[in-house]
Amino acid sequence: MASTDIQIDKDIEELLSSIQDKAPTYNLIVFNDDHHTMGQVVRQIIKAVKCTAEKAMQIMKEAHTTGQAIALSGTKEECETAQRVLEEIKLRTRVDRI
Repeated sequence: MASTDIQIDKDIEELLSSIQDKAPTYNLIVFNDDHHTMGQVVRQIIKAVKCTAEKAMQIMKEAHTTGQAIALSGTKEECETAQRVLEEIKLRTRVDRI
């Protein structure tokens, strides 16, 4: 194998490793809530995960009908940051490794 082939293989491995490091590896789960209005939950989801009102409404409705919903997929730090925002109003959440 030529040295250029070895370097290309090494570059590919580094690129794949970099992509895997940035790939979502955690889910932020939000649970159904009977203590807040739907509007309050939607506003807090928007604030936490920086999504559209439509997306926040979908997340809220899924949690309402099934008991839980994935609010965000991302790194552990991203999920924990968003989790703290959701928990500001005492929403129940959990961060799971994918």
